[in-house]
Amino acid sequence: MNLASELGIKELLPAYLDPTVEIQVLVTGVSFASAGSGYDNLTAEFQVQKLVLFVRCADIKRDCNPGNGLATPPGTSPVAGGQCSSVIPVWKQLEWLGECLKRMTEEVGEDRVEEIVAHSLYGVILGSNDLLVTYFSTHFRKVQYEPPAYVRLLVDAASNVVKELYGMGARKIAVVGSPPLGCLPFQRTVGGGALRECDESVNNASMIYNSQLSKAIKSLAAQLEGSKVVYVDIYTLMFDIINHPQNYGNSNPSNLPSLFRIQIRQVWCLAQIQ
Repeated sequence: MNLASELGIKELLPAYLDPTVEIQVLVTGVSFASAGSGYDNLTAEFQVQKLVLFVRCADIKRDCNPGNGLATPPGTSPVAGGQCSSVIPVWKQLEWLGECLKRMTEEVGEDRVEEIVAHSLYGVILGSNDLLVTYFSTHFRKVQYEPPAYVRLLVDAASNVVKELYGMGARKIAVVGSPPLGCLPFQRTVGGGALRECDESVNNASMIYNSQLSKAIKSLAAQLEGSKVVYVDIYTLMFDIINHPQNYGNSNPSNLPSLFRIQIRQVWCLAQIQ
């Protein structure tokens, strides 16, 4: 599912690290996202150890080359064979956004970049890997935090990301909550019993996280002058689709991707941020 296409922005939102991306593409939007990342830096680090996924340093020289003068924080540690982590923590994604804005300023000027940044839509979609992988699957954080405390850590991190974006000039920011993680096929297998039902303990954690996140985003929206910061609830819609697919024109819950495609525009329109 291509969110940029569904929203009528452009056919494809390319990756910022794509070496073929030119300045004309940067000014119309790129993605800084990294699959497997999260608000918790430990999430990116663990995903590398768990999946053993690496990309060659030649592909992102400025961040993995030991000679670039950067420190080596968790999640980006060089490894044997001249390679580096392929899961990029959110702080690095924000750093790349800053770099992107500098490149754009050099090409089209500061005034034009300020206009582009202020009118652009920023989607922040993180947190699921933190809850499902770093907390429930690996127990790395579970031994350190009770669920409410870990949720607080994630919500604070999410708030900081929004503040960072605002500080860079962003004014339209949509922060997406957690889906019903306990209903994912893997989680239903390991925690759903013989009938593979949704894992209620994981879904409850998602709901606690979403409740706290929505409150934090509402508070930020009131604090950040001139901003339109919204929380996007995807839990309610997805949970309803999973449990009542017939209400969405399909009686087969295994065909969910097509249902999500039909509904994705509605979700973002409800955010009233287009």
